[in-house]
Amino acid sequence: MKYKIGDMAKILGISPDLLRYYEKKGVVSPVKNKDNDYRYYDTRDTNFLIDCLFYKNFGFSIEETSELVRSCSIEEVSRRFDENERQLADAIRRDQLLLRRSQEYRAAIAQIPQHLGKCSFSSRPACIYYINRHNQEFNTDPSMGQVTRQWLKYLPFSKRSFFVPQEELLSPEPKGEFRWGFSLSEEYAEILGASAQPPVMRIPSLRCVYTVFSNPDSSFSPKFLSYAMDFIRAQGLRLCGDVCGNLLISANEAGPLAITPGTPQITGYFEAWLPVAEAEP
Repeated sequence: MKYKIGDMAKILGISPDLLRYYEKKGVVSPVKNKDNDYRYYDTRDTNFLIDCLFYKNFGFSIEETSELVRSCSIEEVSRRFDENERQLADAIRRDQLLLRRSQEYRAAIAQIPQHLGKCSFSSRPACIYYINRHNQEFNTDPSMGQVTRQWLKYLPFSKRSFFVPQEELLSPEPKGEFRWGFSLSEEYAEILGASAQPPVMRIPSLRCVYTVFSNPDSSFSPKFLSYAMDFIRAQGLRLCGDVCGNLLISANEAGPLAITPGTPQITGYFEAWLPVAEAEP
Protein backbone atom coordinates (compact mmCIF):
# COMPACT_ATOMS: atom_id res chain seq x y z
CA MET A 1 0.00 0.00 0.00
CA LYS A 2 1.28 3.45 -0.95
CA TYR A 3 0.43 6.64 0.88
CA LYS A 4 0.68 10.27 -0.20
CA ILE A 5 2.59 12.70 2.01
CA GLY A 6 -0.63 14.19 3.39
CA ASP A 7 -2.01 10.76 4.27
CA MET A 8 1.25 9.74 5.96
CA ALA A 9 1.30 12.98 7.92
CA LYS A 10 -2.22 12.27 9.21
CA ILE A 11 -1.45 8.64 10.06
CA LEU A 12 1.59 9.52 12.17
CA GLY A 13 0.48 12.94 13.41
CA ILE A 14 3.51 14.75 12.06
CA SER A 15 3.82 17.62 9.61
CA PRO A 16 4.58 17.26 5.91
CA ASP A 17 7.60 19.54 6.48
CA LEU A 18 9.01 17.02 8.97
CA LEU A 19 8.46 14.22 6.47
CA ARG A 20 10.39 16.21 3.87
CA TYR A 21 13.18 16.80 6.42
CA TYR A 22 13.48 13.06 7.11
CA GLU A 23 13.54 12.43 3.38
CA LYS A 24 16.35 14.95 3.01
CA LYS A 25 18.29 13.16 5.77
CA GLY A 26 17.80 9.78 4.08
CA VAL A 27 15.53 8.31 6.75
CA VAL A 28 12.79 7.60 4.20
CA SER A 29 12.88 7.26 0.43
CA PRO A 30 9.38 7.82 -0.94
CA VAL A 31 8.77 6.94 -4.56
CA LYS A 32 8.04 9.97 -6.72
CA ASN A 33 5.44 9.84 -9.48
CA LYS A 34 7.13 11.23 -12.58
CA ASP A 35 3.87 12.58 -13.93
CA ASN A 36 2.73 14.68 -10.97
CA ASP A 37 5.81 14.63 -8.65
CA TYR A 38 3.69 13.21 -5.78
CA ARG A 39 5.58 11.31 -3.09
CA TYR A 40 4.33 7.87 -2.11
CA TYR A 41 5.36 6.18 1.15
CA ASP A 42 5.21 2.46 1.91
CA THR A 43 5.16 0.50 5.18
CA ARG A 44 8.95 0.31 5.23
CA ASP A 45 9.06 4.11 5.35
CA THR A 46 6.49 4.00 8.13
CA ASN A 47 8.71 1.76 10.23
CA PHE A 48 11.64 4.16 9.97
CA LEU A 49 9.42 7.12 10.82
CA ILE A 50 8.08 5.35 13.91
CA ASP A 51 11.70 4.69 14.91
CA CYS A 52 12.29 8.43 14.68
CA LEU A 53 9.29 9.11 16.91
CA PHE A 54 10.57 6.45 19.34
CA TYR A 55 13.91 8.22 19.73
CA LYS A 56 12.34 11.69 19.72
CA ASN A 57 10.28 10.82 22.80
CA PHE A 58 13.47 10.11 24.73
CA GLY A 59 14.30 13.78 24.22
CA PHE A 60 16.61 13.52 21.22
CA SER A 61 16.44 16.35 18.69
CA ILE A 62 14.99 15.85 15.22
CA GLU A 63 18.49 15.84 13.76
CA GLU A 64 19.68 13.32 16.34
CA THR A 65 16.73 11.02 15.65
CA SER A 66 17.54 10.94 11.94
CA GLU A 67 21.16 10.06 12.76
CA LEU A 68 20.14 7.35 15.21
CA VAL A 69 17.90 5.72 12.60
CA ARG A 70 20.20 5.92 9.59
CA SER A 71 23.79 6.49 10.67
CA CYS A 72 24.55 4.91 14.04
CA SER A 73 25.89 1.51 14.98
CA ILE A 74 24.68 -0.36 18.06
CA GLU A 75 27.71 0.94 19.98
CA GLU A 76 27.03 4.54 18.92
CA VAL A 77 23.34 4.29 19.85
CA SER A 78 24.35 2.93 23.25
CA ARG A 79 26.87 5.76 23.75
CA ARG A 80 24.29 8.40 22.87
CA PHE A 81 21.75 6.88 25.24
CA ASP A 82 24.32 6.88 28.01
CA GLU A 83 24.90 10.60 27.47
CA ASN A 84 21.16 11.26 27.22
CA GLU A 85 20.55 9.39 30.48
CA ARG A 86 22.99 11.68 32.30
CA GLN A 87 21.14 14.71 30.94
CA LEU A 88 17.79 13.20 31.94
CA ALA A 89 19.09 12.50 35.46
CA ASP A 90 20.27 16.11 35.80
CA ALA A 91 16.86 17.35 34.58
CA ILE A 92 15.06 15.06 37.04
CA ARG A 93 17.16 16.34 39.94
CA ARG A 94 16.39 19.93 38.98
CA ASP A 95 12.69 19.19 38.54
CA GLN A 96 12.61 17.56 41.98
CA LEU A 97 14.31 20.63 43.42
CA LEU A 98 11.83 22.91 41.64
CA LEU A 99 8.93 20.87 43.01
CA ARG A 100 10.32 21.23 46.51
CA ARG A 101 10.83 24.99 46.09
CA SER A 102 7.30 25.33 44.68
CA GLN A 103 5.87 23.57 47.73
CA GLU A 104 7.89 25.81 50.05
CA TYR A 105 6.71 28.94 48.27
CA ARG A 106 3.07 27.85 48.26
CA ALA A 107 3.27 27.08 51.99
CA ALA A 108 4.87 30.47 52.71
CA ILE A 109 2.19 32.51 50.95
CA ALA A 110 -0.59 30.31 52.41
CA GLN A 111 0.60 31.34 55.90
CA ILE A 112 0.52 35.08 55.21
CA PRO A 113 -2.91 35.62 56.86
CA GLN A 114 -1.71 33.76 59.96
CA HIS A 115 1.30 36.07 60.44
CA LEU A 116 0.15 39.36 58.90
CA GLY A 117 0.61 42.20 61.37
CA LYS A 118 1.48 39.78 64.18
CA CYS A 119 4.75 39.05 65.96
CA SER A 120 6.16 35.75 67.12
CA PHE A 121 9.54 34.33 68.11
CA SER A 122 11.45 32.36 65.51
CA SER A 123 15.00 31.38 64.61
CA ARG A 124 16.09 33.14 61.46
CA PRO A 125 17.53 30.58 59.04
CA ALA A 126 21.20 30.88 58.16
CA CYS A 127 21.55 32.33 54.65
CA ILE A 128 23.95 33.99 52.28
CA TYR A 129 23.03 37.44 51.04
CA TYR A 130 23.97 39.55 48.07
CA ILE A 131 23.02 43.23 48.31
CA ASN A 132 23.05 45.35 45.14
CA ARG A 133 20.66 48.22 45.91
CA HIS A 134 20.86 51.05 48.44
CA ASN A 135 17.44 52.61 48.91
CA GLN A 136 16.30 53.21 45.30
CA GLU A 137 19.76 53.12 43.66
CA PHE A 138 21.37 50.02 42.16
CA ASN A 139 25.11 49.48 42.26
CA THR A 140 26.12 49.83 38.59
CA ASP A 141 29.74 48.77 38.98
CA PRO A 142 30.51 46.25 36.17
CA SER A 143 31.87 43.67 38.61
CA MET A 144 28.66 43.88 40.63
CA GLY A 145 26.66 43.49 37.44
CA GLN A 146 28.31 40.12 36.86
CA VAL A 147 27.38 38.96 40.34
CA THR A 148 23.80 40.22 39.90
CA ARG A 149 23.38 38.24 36.68
CA GLN A 150 24.66 35.12 38.41
CA TRP A 151 22.20 35.56 41.26
CA LEU A 152 19.33 36.03 38.81
CA LYS A 153 20.17 32.55 37.51
CA TYR A 154 19.56 31.19 41.02
CA LEU A 155 15.88 32.15 40.79
CA PRO A 156 13.47 30.75 41.91
CA PHE A 157 15.64 29.26 44.66
CA SER A 158 16.91 32.68 45.69
CA LYS A 159 14.62 35.20 47.36
CA ARG A 160 14.34 38.96 46.94
CA SER A 161 15.60 40.22 50.26
CA PHE A 162 16.01 43.46 52.19
CA PHE A 163 18.13 44.82 55.02
CA VAL A 164 17.23 47.57 57.43
CA PRO A 165 20.19 48.85 59.52
CA GLN A 166 19.72 48.52 63.26
CA GLU A 167 20.47 52.21 63.68
CA GLU A 168 17.58 53.12 61.36
CA LEU A 169 15.01 51.51 63.63
CA LEU A 170 16.59 52.84 66.83
CA SER A 171 17.13 56.41 65.67
CA PRO A 172 14.77 59.13 66.93
CA GLU A 173 15.13 60.71 63.49
CA PRO A 174 15.09 57.80 60.99
CA LYS A 175 16.28 58.49 57.45
CA GLY A 176 14.43 55.67 55.75
CA GLU A 177 17.61 53.68 55.04
CA PHE A 178 17.32 50.19 53.60
CA ARG A 179 19.05 47.84 51.16
CA TRP A 180 17.80 45.23 48.73
CA GLY A 181 19.26 42.19 47.05
CA PHE A 182 18.92 38.41 47.13
CA SER A 183 19.34 35.58 49.61
CA LEU A 184 19.83 31.83 49.47
CA SER A 185 19.45 29.36 52.30
CA GLU A 186 22.71 27.61 53.09
CA GLU A 187 21.27 24.33 51.77
CA TYR A 188 20.27 25.79 48.38
CA ALA A 189 23.57 27.69 48.21
CA GLU A 190 25.46 24.41 48.59
CA ILE A 191 23.29 22.61 46.02
CA LEU A 192 23.66 25.43 43.47
CA GLY A 193 27.34 26.03 44.21
CA ALA A 194 26.76 29.66 45.15
CA SER A 195 29.86 31.41 46.44
CA ALA A 196 29.85 33.06 49.86
CA GLN A 197 32.86 35.26 49.02
CA PRO A 198 32.55 39.09 49.06
CA PRO A 199 30.42 40.91 48.04
CA VAL A 200 28.26 38.00 49.19
CA MET A 201 27.97 37.68 52.97
CA ARG A 202 26.81 34.94 55.31
CA ILE A 203 24.42 35.62 58.17
CA PRO A 204 24.06 32.91 60.84
CA SER A 205 20.86 31.73 62.43
CA LEU A 206 19.68 34.05 65.21
CA ARG A 207 16.84 34.32 67.69
CA CYS A 208 14.40 36.80 66.19
CA VAL A 209 10.97 38.28 66.26
CA TYR A 210 9.22 37.24 63.06
CA THR A 211 6.43 39.16 61.36
CA VAL A 212 4.69 39.70 58.04
CA PHE A 213 3.57 43.13 56.88
CA SER A 214 2.02 44.53 53.72
CA ASN A 215 1.90 47.75 51.76
CA PRO A 216 0.01 48.96 48.68
CA ASP A 217 1.94 49.22 45.40
CA SER A 218 4.58 46.88 46.84
CA SER A 219 6.51 49.93 48.08
CA PHE A 220 8.84 49.46 51.03
CA SER A 221 9.77 51.55 54.05
CA PRO A 222 11.36 50.70 57.42
CA LYS A 223 8.51 52.61 59.12
CA PHE A 224 6.24 49.62 58.44
CA LEU A 225 8.18 47.74 61.14
CA SER A 226 7.30 50.19 63.92
CA TYR A 227 4.66 47.86 65.40
CA ALA A 228 7.27 45.07 65.60
CA MET A 229 9.62 47.41 67.48
CA ASP A 230 6.78 48.20 69.91
CA PHE A 231 6.30 44.45 70.45
CA ILE A 232 10.01 43.97 71.18
CA ARG A 233 10.05 46.72 73.78
CA ALA A 234 6.85 45.41 75.37
CA GLN A 235 8.54 42.02 75.81
CA GLY A 236 11.46 43.60 77.68
CA LEU A 237 13.79 42.93 74.76
CA ARG A 238 15.98 45.03 72.50
CA LEU A 239 16.90 44.96 68.83
CA CYS A 240 20.45 43.60 68.63
CA GLY A 241 21.27 43.62 64.91
CA ASP A 242 20.20 44.55 61.42
CA VAL A 243 16.77 43.43 60.26
CA CYS A 244 16.52 41.22 57.21
CA GLY A 245 13.56 39.82 55.33
CA ASN A 246 12.05 38.87 52.01
CA LEU A 247 9.36 39.93 49.60
CA LEU A 248 6.91 37.05 49.79
CA ILE A 249 4.58 38.09 46.98
CA SER A 250 3.03 41.01 45.14
CA ALA A 251 -0.64 40.24 44.58
CA ASN A 252 -3.69 42.01 43.17
CA GLU A 253 -5.67 42.61 46.35
CA ALA A 254 -8.70 44.57 47.48
CA GLY A 255 -7.84 44.38 51.16
CA PRO A 256 -7.85 46.96 53.96
CA LEU A 257 -4.71 48.69 52.66
CA ALA A 258 -6.25 49.52 49.31
CA ILE A 259 -6.29 53.25 48.60
CA THR A 260 -9.93 52.86 47.62
CA PRO A 261 -11.46 50.14 49.83
CA GLY A 262 -12.77 47.26 47.77
CA THR A 263 -10.77 48.30 44.71
CA PRO A 264 -8.12 45.76 43.72
CA GLN A 265 -4.54 47.00 43.61
CA ILE A 266 -1.07 45.49 43.75
CA THR A 267 -0.09 44.88 47.37
CA GLY A 268 3.30 43.67 48.53
CA TYR A 269 3.65 41.21 51.40
CA PHE A 270 6.98 41.09 53.24
CA GLU A 271 8.37 38.85 55.96
CA ALA A 272 10.93 40.19 58.42
CA TRP A 273 13.25 38.85 61.11
CA LEU A 274 14.26 41.26 63.86
CA PRO A 275 17.16 39.88 65.98
CA VAL A 276 16.53 40.36 69.70
CA ALA A 277 18.30 40.03 73.02
CA GLU A 278 17.46 40.77 76.63
CA ALA A 279 17.16 44.47 77.35
CA GLU A 280 20.16 45.97 79.09
CA PRO A 281 19.53 47.01 82.74
